[in-house]
Amino acid sequence: MKQRVIVQSVVAAVAAMSTGLASASGFQLLEQNGSGLGNAYAGSAAVAENASTIFFNPAGLTQLKGSNVSSGLAVVKASYTFHDNGSSSGSFTGTGGNTNAGTTGYLPNIYASSELGSGLYAGIGLGAPFGLKTHYEVPWAGAAQAVLFDIKTMNMNPSLAWKVSEKISLGAGINYQQLEAEYQRQASTLSAFSLYQDGVALQAQGTAWGWNAGILAKPSDSMKIGFSYRSRMRYHLKGYLNAYGPTASLLSANTGNASVNIVLPDTYILSVTQKLSDKWEMLGDISRTRWSTVHDVDIILDRNNSKAQTLEARFRDTWRIALGGN
Repeated sequence: MKQRVIVQSVVAAVAAMSTGLASASGFQLLEQNGSGLGNAYAGSAAVAENASTIFFNPAGLTQLKGSNVSSGLAVVKASYTFHDNGSSSGSFTGTGGNTNAGTTGYLPNIYASSELGSGLYAGIGLGAPFGLKTHYEVPWAGAAQAVLFDIKTMNMNPSLAWKVSEKISLGAGINYQQLEAEYQRQASTLSAFSLYQDGVALQAQGTAWGWNAGILAKPSDSMKIGFSYRSRMRYHLKGYLNAYGPTASLLSANTGNASVNIVLPDTYILSVTQKLSDKWEMLGDISRTRWSTVHDVDIILDRNNSKAQTLEARFRDTWRIALGGN
């Protein structure tokens, strides 16, 4: 059988804004391959040029002959800037004027596919669909809200595809996902001695199951149309809420084993590729991510089922439109 191996390496500059969980695209990571970055992932659910189609549209597996492996590493340098225009934040007022909470993240991915025969194709992928980190240097005016957010995911995605005809292919996959989260904020100042030193930190982890599916249509030899869907991921995270600093004992009432329920969003993608000539191909992409699943996130103490804190994320659904060409 024919075998093909693709190794991709990219450096992505990602600009984001605001604090904690809030940024223009939330903490979703499209960097699941290097080949799509150059044209802003336009046509992502239709191009099917390597095994990473498992993530964007598993039906695209039918376009890959033999056995294929696609592997990549994205290096993401994020920028999260804060400018204080005279906010009122208690003891933190007037502190930390301009600061950048951006860090560098490393996002590996690997995908493999195989042609089984009789119109059937199989594949499996490993990647990180959500993540990134913000870390503000204290003191700064928003320290009581958040100093650190660090979210990491790992997604395993076995998939199958069926070539119904020369014009229609179907695909579907199961997603097993792990999430680790770390959150830290400064506590309200209890004394001059403890200023900027007391805080509360949460470390939690959990797993979730989901699915993805897609269809790939070829109305003509020069056009492909892809539509795919990735389901929501419902997490029940378990962890520990800890206090630290000189007066940590005064904060112990709100510490202990804790849990967090969070629903990561589902995504729809509609893509088109159109060959204009032997040398030119145009790509288009429109997607909808329903980020409104992340609104107010409660941290619940297990011992008495009380609410220790609410993280007001208040995300809104987003659209992404991309145009590209090869």
